[in-house]
Amino acid sequence: MSNITVRLTPQVDKYLATAKNKSAAANRAIESWIACEKDARRALKGFFTVRELCALIDILNATIIDVAHANSLRYEFEDACSLDGMDSKWGLDKASTLAKMDALTMPQWIVLAQWAAAFWDDTDRSVESYAAQLA
Repeated sequence: MSNITVRLTPQVDKYLATAKNKSAAANRAIESWIACEKDARRALKGFFTVRELCALIDILNATIIDVAHANSLRYEFEDACSLDGMDSKWGLDKASTLAKMDALTMPQWIVLAQWAAAFWDDTDRSVESYAAQLA
């Protein structure tokens, strides 16, 4: 077992403040998230088309979405379609894509937003090939 030092966000610090055993509570929270993330990723695989995923990646270029508000990506998409023609750019049916988004759970939103934002950490690949991994 590793000993590490981490800096806690105020939200995490508040969560752990009431725990008798902070290490156990932190491990339980992380292990719980790992299970949720695995389930969410499995549910997302094949749920969106490559073009829909490309649009979400496009939206997250220079956009930061806090994990607690990952589902706001839905409204970012809606605005990007209305203001910038994102649906036309990627050949999407806006209503169909929004209907899919409305079916997502919060863990799925978090995984989707983190996955899409991660594209911009290494742009030495095409957006389409990256999107195909989850489509």
